[in-house]
Amino acid sequence: MVLRFAGFYGPDPMLRQMLAGVGKGWAPLPGPSGAYWSSVSHEDAATAVVAALGVPGGVYEVCDDEPVTRKEFGEVCARATGAPSPRPIPRWLTWLGGATLELASRSLRLSNARLRAASGWAPRWRSVREGLPEAVRQLGLAPAHAASGAQIRAHG
Repeated sequence: MVLRFAGFYGPDPMLRQMLAGVGKGWAPLPGPSGAYWSSVSHEDAATAVVAALGVPGGVYEVCDDEPVTRKEFGEVCARATGAPSPRPIPRWLTWLGGATLELASRSLRLSNARLRAASGWAPRWRSVREGLPEAVRQLGLAPAHAASGAQIRAHG
């Protein structure tokens, strides 16, 4: 069995670094603002691995229910931290990063439908819209008005 994971997010140093860039006005991800980004929280990735232990062989994608555009991902980060909407990373800067950044810049929409059907697994967080604000709160970076959890909704 093979599990293909979307981009991870959670209360870790990488998210802290991404949010620092957003605080300086830059989008957290390279690529066109309309390109899609599939993601999965650390917690949801872990529960997917456990759920996948009982599934038949095959390839399964582990991701949130709803991918978001890179622009929306940046706006979610900004709202979660109280920063203004970030501006896109210039294309020429992505070009300087070579093949690795070009690959990271492509549009990617994954689906967890096969894993759901085979295991009954469902992510706690439907998308980064719900899960990322919780990760930001856990990092202690949420503004006071967001710390109450009023913006945080889970499903599952």
